[in-house]
Amino acid sequence: MTEGMFDFLSVTNFCHDNKSFLILNSLSFIKSAMRYIEFFKDVELYLDNDKAGKEATKWLLQNHEYCIDRSYFYKEYKDINEMYIARKREKGM
Repeated sequence: MTEGMFDFLSVTNFCHDNKSFLILNSLSFIKSAMRYIEFFKDVELYLDNDKAGKEATKWLLQNHEYCIDRSYFYKEYKDINEMYIARKREKGM
């Protein structure tokens, strides 16, 4: 699960597995998205490292036993997209 389309595109650059994604336009949709999340056994969370993203991650971890917080991959960045851009710059791309 990502917070937006650009985060989703960044995740797909790191993860090449055939997976389903839920892309939220706003974190305010999380509770209504639970009806879809419940169909999945493993739900990887790539939410932003800001206050709202951390609160949403905490809520999801408490309300769905199969959620997995993946924000540790980009813990020093605002979000996964920022990490992807930084790594591209480091490689001179």
